[in-house]
Amino acid sequence: MTGMRQSWPALLFASLLLLAGCGGHDEGTVTVSGTLTNGGQPLTGSGTPNTPDYKGYQLAFLLQKDGKWENYATALVDGSGKYSVELVPGKYKVVVGHAIGAPVPLPKAPGRDLDLSKFAGEKSPIELTVEGDMTFDIDVSKF
Repeated sequence: MTGMRQSWPALLFASLLLLAGCGGHDEGTVTVSGTLTNGGQPLTGSGTPNTPDYKGYQLAFLLQKDGKWENYATALVDGSGKYSVELVPGKYKVVVGHAIGAPVPLPKAPGRDLDLSKFAGEKSPIELTVEGDMTFDIDVSKF
């Protein structure tokens, strides 16, 4: 039973990723880019993004629409901790987790004792208001 409790955040994050699809947003979008860190140290990925050998972090951007949070887009974190995503202007929650292919349990960072469960789904404390192109650096140690 303990294993089930520990893996529910991973299942929730994986479900959000499946709902995200491939994106394809282009009309009226802006670019949001930045670096994902923990205590100032980049949280990095390894392998080639969007392939089965990728192991690293992924951000999901949940757009607030009609009082609900809807998955809008996802971004993979590269080998230097950087990400970039196309979003429409609006208010977002940012979900931090591991990309598919990362070691299980997903809430723990590979080789680190970093619990990302508080950044799952709508309960994520990271909020972002997008109005135009911007840089949004995320240091998970500050949440």
